[in-house]
Amino acid sequence: DLQVVSTYLSGICVSMSFDRAGRLITICISANHTRLWMIDPVTLVPLCYLELPANPYVPGTFPSGSYFLLDNHDRALIPTINRTVWEVSEKGPEWAPSFELTHVYDLTGAVTDEDDQIGSVVPDFTGRLWFVSDLGVVGTIAPKSGKVASVRLPEDELIGNSFAIDETGGVFIASDHAMYRFDADASGAPVQTWRETYDRGSGLKPGQHAQGTGTTPTLMGTKYVTITDNADEYMNVLVYRREKTVEGERLVAKQPVFEAYKGCTENSLIATDSSIVVENNFGYANVSATTRGLSTEPGITRIDLDETGAPHVVWTSQ
Repeated sequence: DLQVVSTYLSGICVSMSFDRAGRLITICISANHTRLWMIDPVTLVPLCYLELPANPYVPGTFPSGSYFLLDNHDRALIPTINRTVWEVSEKGPEWAPSFELTHVYDLTGAVTDEDDQIGSVVPDFTGRLWFVSDLGVVGTIAPKSGKVASVRLPEDELIGNSFAIDETGGVFIASDHAMYRFDADASGAPVQTWRETYDRGSGLKPGQHAQGTGTTPTLMGTKYVTITDNADEYMNVLVYRREKTVEGERLVAKQPVFEAYKGCTENSLIATDSSIVVENNFGYANVSATTRGLSTEPGITRIDLDETGAPHVVWTSQ
């Protein structure tokens, strides 16, 4: 006896979160505006919204605000298109909630290119904020002082996804050329710990918004971090040892998935400490790819790692 409840927010709502009251918090980006919404989780009635700095939405892109963070005090940390990070708090009684801009972190000194934008902001286990930009800036923010420190990847490398941080302080970032681990030095500045290149392929596949991996790095237990590559014939799931230093190869698994010349993904891998699930987005060039009875290339695959890290395919579903 399924029932469908829906609401129309006029835009692309890339990521969602839930506050301590169970209410849906999301950002929706359209051609005319970017808005932070609070939504009733049962009825889906919008309860309030806040206008954010906006650029017109361009299909196939992920403008600032696509990724955002809701912290344990129900404060949203939101990258904006003017190279700032907004801290937005909830206020008001439950029957009349609203949003309030409570702090702005200015990152224009670190993200200096006017054509660049901040892709994502994530806290580490000390409370320090890390951020990345589309054009390859990796930086930190000290929340109390607002001090910003940053480094830049090689000039030809772009960052098109969010990133992951583990309890050891490792910050795992995938550019469109390589997989990285960063750590903070004694001053809180980002320092590259290791870098592993991967096969980025020869071009953009239908279903991708950038050449290179389409996955935000996914942490597996305490040992591994996983992404996909963008190899031409077969897309591969890659698994790396994530310690600062390792003996032998850092790449422990490379597993091809899906049919030849018909595989790519724009979603993070789902993983446990030893299992990975990957899905296929190949063919989703635009919305017309799934209209009038058309469909994209199918495929969901589960991969398991044995005790040595060697991979094997458990199943593939069409």
